Formats: sequence, C-alpha cells, structure tokens
Amino acid sequence: MKLLLGLQSLIGNAGILRWLDKKVCASDCGLPPDPIFIIGAPRVGSTVLFQSLIAKYHMAYLSNIHSLFFSQSCLADILVRTIASCGFHHHHTLKSDFGFTSGLLGPSEAGSTFRYWFGDADFSLNDHVTDCQQVHSTVATLCESLAGPFISKNLFNSMRLKEILKCFPNAFLVWMQRDHASTAQSILKMRKAIHGTDKKWVSVEVPNQQEILKLSPEEQVLQQIVEIESYIEDIFSCHNKERKIVIQYKSFCSNPEKKIDGIIKKYSVISGCKVSIRDDFCSSIFDQVNF
Repeated sequence: MKLLLGLQSLIGNAGILRWLDKKVCASDCGLPPDPIFIIGAPRVGSTVLFQSLIAKYHMAYLSNIHSLFFSQSCLADILVRTIASCGFHHHHTLKSDFGFTSGLLGPSEAGSTFRYWFGDADFSLNDHVTDCQQVHSTVATLCESLAGPFISKNLFNSMRLKEILKCFPNAFLVWMQRDHASTAQSILKMRKAIHGTDKKWVSVEVPNQQEILKLSPEEQVLQQIVEIESYIEDIFSCHNKERKIVIQYKSFCSNPEKKIDGIIKKYSVISGCKVSIRDDFCSSIFDQVNF
C-alpha cells in the first residue's frame, strides 16, 4: 500500500503530466451531461449502489487507473482506452473491501482526484480555488469516451457539496441512507479491520471531531453519522427537488435492479440525457446483493 501511495504521489504531482493532461482534455465539448454524485454516511451501501449502476448502464466513472493519475484524468483515460482496445475489460462485480474494488479498471472512490478538484471538506476549506473549467473539460472528456454521464461515489464529497455545486449546479444527487444502528455497527467493524481497534476514527471527518473523540466509540460513530447527514440535509433541502433522490439501503437490497432503474429514469427525464444499457449486462449480477 505504501508503494502504491508513493507511486500515486509521484505520478499525480508530476508537473509535465499535468501540462500534457490539459492539452488532451476536451476544450470544445461544451458542458458535459449533468453528473451524478452518490453521497451519504460511511457504510450505508453506497459502493454496491455505485457498482450496480455502472454494471447495467453505460456510465463514465473514475477507475483505479484514474485514481493513480489523480491530477491527469484525461491522460489516464487514454491509457484506459488503450488497455480496453487490447481486449482487457473490467469484469463487473458487486464485491468490494470497505469501498475499495479490485482491478486496474475497477471503479474507484478516487479520493485524491476529488481532493485535487474540489479541495478538502467544506467545513475545513483553506485557500483552495476550484478550476471549474478544467473540471468540466475533464468530465466532458470522460463522458465522450465512455458514452454516458459521469457518476461518482465518494462519501467525502458529502462534505464538499457546496464546492461541487459551484461547478455543477445541475448535478443529480443520490443520497444513500441506512438505519443508524446497522450503519454504526458497520463503521465499528471497519475501524477494527483497518486499525485493529474500534477507538480510532475512519472515513469522513466532521465538524467538532475533537470533541466527539472524547465519547465512547459507539457514541462517536453515531455522532459521525448524524453530523454528516445533517450537513447533507442543509444542502439537499436547497437543491432542485427534481435533481435529487433518496435511496434506502433496505429497499435497495429487496429489489436492486428496480431501484437503479428508477434512479436512471428520473435522471434521464430531468437531464434530457438518455442512458443506454450495457451490451454485456446480465441481471444475475444482482444475486450478489446481500442484506
């Protein structure tokens, strides 16, 4: 993991590659289709929702290769297309390891990319200024290449919504929710898996975190969930009601294909963007959804 992070830092911070990336990004495509952002608290099932959508529909997304080239998404896209032209394709699955998927072409949370684009979470923004024109060009390039709207799942984006909506005021927001008790138990499980203890914080940071850390682990994770959802609700309530949808994890698991079809139907109507079904789609993939 350290080697991978070191390689990501070396590649992502290479000035010459950033310069080349700006040269190859689309500059005359106009605005891309309205992007889709999946948001919510950690461990609510957002990854399986993300995987389900891209397994059935033609969508543009950031892969693990894009994440490696975190500040050069257009260059990474050329590499992805080259790999695909050689006959290598991502085998869509609904499996993941705490949000991380396997394979170079597997969908990525792309944390470094979104941090590069939009800065840190809103409550701790420093002097970051988002280059919306460059972000638009990058997303437009991805959409043109993959013949579909851009979709992402990165829960830190829940706390970047103000900055994201400056660039994409017509973004389509998908808020994944799960009952707090199950979510809290899953976060505690993730803490133990990553740190070997449930006393160390993982995933999305929240305001007043230092005060929250004085509480018991169980109280910490519940407060983490409440703070994130409260932050989302403040922005969600002001966003165009036609450009947002709430998905309950339990309801999704009971009929995943129906739920993702409903998301795409609503998105297509409000955005005017027709989203096509993948040629290799097989509905049996939803047998992997467990509740």
